[in-house]
Amino acid sequence: MFDRVFQLIRKEDISLFVGAGLSLKAGYPSGHQLVETICDDIKNELSVNELSILKHQPLPFVAEKYIQIRNGSRNSLIQLLTQAFTRTPQDLSNQTSIASIPHFKNIFTTNFDSLLENAYHNQCNLIIEDANCPYIDNRLTNIFKIHGDLNRPDSILITQNDYTRYFDSLKNPIMWNLVKSTIATKSTLFLGYSFEDSNIESIFTKLFDSIGNNHKELFLIAPQLDNIKRNHLNRYGINYIDSTAEHFLESLLSDLKEHIKDDYEKKIVSTDTFNAFCNIHGIAISISIKKDKNEINKIGSIDGKRLATKITFSVGQEISDKIRRHEFHNGLKELANISGLQLSNNPSLKITKDQLLNFRHTENDIVFHHKDDIKALYLVQVPNKKGKVSLITPKGKLFQNISFEIYGKGSSILIRTQLPLYSYDIEMWINKDNIQFQATPQFDNYYSNKAQAVYWTELLLALCEGGEFTLRFENNKEHKVPLPYTQEGIDLYSKMIEYYNVIAKIEELIREPFAYYECYTQDKFTTAKKVLCYVTKTPYTHQFCDKQSKFTFEVQDSSILLHAKNEKELFMCHSTQIQEPFILNGKSFDVKYENALLSPCTILQCNQQEDRTFKIEVSVDSDSIPLFYSDSPVTETEGRISLM
Repeated sequence: MFDRVFQLIRKEDISLFVGAGLSLKAGYPSGHQLVETICDDIKNELSVNELSILKHQPLPFVAEKYIQIRNGSRNSLIQLLTQAFTRTPQDLSNQTSIASIPHFKNIFTTNFDSLLENAYHNQCNLIIEDANCPYIDNRLTNIFKIHGDLNRPDSILITQNDYTRYFDSLKNPIMWNLVKSTIATKSTLFLGYSFEDSNIESIFTKLFDSIGNNHKELFLIAPQLDNIKRNHLNRYGINYIDSTAEHFLESLLSDLKEHIKDDYEKKIVSTDTFNAFCNIHGIAISISIKKDKNEINKIGSIDGKRLATKITFSVGQEISDKIRRHEFHNGLKELANISGLQLSNNPSLKITKDQLLNFRHTENDIVFHHKDDIKALYLVQVPNKKGKVSLITPKGKLFQNISFEIYGKGSSILIRTQLPLYSYDIEMWINKDNIQFQATPQFDNYYSNKAQAVYWTELLLALCEGGEFTLRFENNKEHKVPLPYTQEGIDLYSKMIEYYNVIAKIEELIREPFAYYECYTQDKFTTAKKVLCYVTKTPYTHQFCDKQSKFTFEVQDSSILLHAKNEKELFMCHSTQIQEPFILNGKSFDVKYENALLSPCTILQCNQQEDRTFKIEVSVDSDSIPLFYSDSPVTETEGRISLM
């Protein structure tokens, strides 16, 4: 309904005409009510019939009649007007709304009251007569009071004779020419007019007699005009919009808040207007003006006032479930680049632009970002409480200065402990009957101190061994916490401790530190044990899932490397060339061969093939075999096996 008007206002291509209807909320009279007031003041001078007829006449006619009854004196009429339009206003919301829209550079009003200029707090130019015109400044809003101002009684236009003398003598021709040129060069919006009075029609008549059809678009907003009045508007080429001024102004402000940032970047609206709009709403803007596009560098508050920042977004079910389950992670490197904020270690969740269904960021209700303006959204948890605690295990071992953070409140609480090797999350769900919790460590990808890696893994191992633990807080208060025995955790953290010790042993043997240290995984642990066996020339024990396993080999000679202590005890060693080096903590170990010792084994088949090689199938009656890693394959001399 308002789309075209909004579009023109956003381009600063509309001037505003304001009528008496806009002052009704302030408790000021309409034209018809003013007729009633004037008639009441002279009712004793008129017959009942004359008074009844007079009350149905236009305001200029009634005002003229009043002056005639008062023997040509205007003083009583000015006093009536002053009493009617200088009382304390009940509601200035319409005027305040207009004053908050700096897109209106020129406002023309036929009102006698001072509500508009009061709403602008005198930050406007008041134009009443030609003498004021040299002070017009388009950096401010210019308010033209074309029917005069009560502070200057001789400027008031209200009677039929006033209009005749004004236009016939061309009083204030400079101001009048400005009105005509504005109508001709900018679109015009009429608010607060219902055409119940003839004063605005007299202005229309004079305007269009002067400029004819050489005017831009004209709009009038008023509620529920009848067909006669609508036809009257069509006669002047005025587009009628059926709405109240209050609804229009509310919708306009909402539209401007939604689009002004984009309008400014696209240079649709001027820098002065953009700055003024933001300042009116308590926002200070730092901007860069470029050839093709304006840019906003910084958003701040005026006079240190707080900004009302609001971000709304929606996501699909998958991301929603992650948020609900607190599936946040540490170490988002992008967050470390935010100036002045240390957020990279906070629990965070990155939502990419493609994962967002919509996004909206506002400051004091002004929209500054939509989904297309961002690359990603980061949800970062901020703790409600921080502190340090010491933990004493059931065996008396003390772990000191454990930092903790508490997130959330009510029935769902996350307690996070941040340690050099991992963060330890305790999620608690509290209901009427009991407390349920789940504790899980989230390990960093790397560690820097081998001794600390072992030390803090020992804490996890102790927690899994169960028993009653003592928590000692900074205020020396203690709290006893019983924990259950967890075999699965014991197995895992025992392996982790062994892994960190193996890494330390390898460094000691090769006399060279690793460039960096990767945290435990089962694959890394397996690689580390194989490297240690390679360096120490000791066997690596490979476990089987089944006790008995079968192996098939192809050899040049059916007897090579196959030995018997007696007919029932055979052993065999087979070498396999390794194609890729072992990579551990970024260091390459160029191991050539993996040698498997099968003992005791049983020959199942031994068949010579067409190329004169032998295919031998053997089985091993054991749950494991030793593996040796070397730079050359195994050799056999006089029945003895050796590694080079």
